[in-house]
Amino acid sequence: MATSMEAVNAAITGSYVVFAGFDPDGHLTGCPHCTNEAELRTLAATPLRSLTASDLSRVTVKATSTIGDSHSFRWLLPRVLELLVDETTDPDGRPLEWAVSWELLWNKLTSADWRSWPLDQQDAVAAVVCAVLIDAPLLDETGRYRLGYFLRDLAGTDIDIEPALNAWQQRLTDPTSVDALVDIVDGYGSFGDVTLLSRPKAQLHRWLQTGPTAAILSGRVAETTGAEAGHHFHKFLRELITAPRADNQP
Repeated sequence: MATSMEAVNAAITGSYVVFAGFDPDGHLTGCPHCTNEAELRTLAATPLRSLTASDLSRVTVKATSTIGDSHSFRWLLPRVLELLVDETTDPDGRPLEWAVSWELLWNKLTSADWRSWPLDQQDAVAAVVCAVLIDAPLLDETGRYRLGYFLRDLAGTDIDIEPALNAWQQRLTDPTSVDALVDIVDGYGSFGDVTLLSRPKAQLHRWLQTGPTAAILSGRVAETTGAEAGHHFHKFLRELITAPRADNQP
């Protein structure tokens, strides 16, 4: 999901500020079967923003279980978030997602009991998520496709995405942004069981159910690819959001 977008950059920068106090001061601990002292010393001594996806792939998978604890995980978190939204960062040409998915990150946040963290730390994570969504219409076609996976993984969380949906609503007057949102919604519908609603899923479904959103998206499909395609996309939207209704969801 490579990006140089304003909202994402601001949110990532903010996360570095919020989690700056968790530097391990050159010392990390870990299970000797999963790592070794030399690797941990090198990792802890490397400037955080110099760590690559390859450096972080194994330690992120093992974080809070056999390598480090909630404290060291929070030190790594801004860089993990930065690498997950920037697939061009690794000098080996591989995104962090080749080893660490957003879904795994949500699992790690859960195991670190992140909802017990101070609110500014919780807000810093949520800000990155919303920023990725807010800037999503600016992504290229590949980036928009990958966002479908991001939404699928996000569905396992309770993060409030209303700020992103409000930003999307404002873009519905721009045909280019509408085209991007069509791709995003269409790709999202390919992933997961849409009948199992978490908070962000319910919010997305409600956004599609209310106001002019569905008509604008399906109308744009009809304008660009014909009335039949618009009809099929509108039917897809209805299937996506009819059961269960989002009105009574979080």
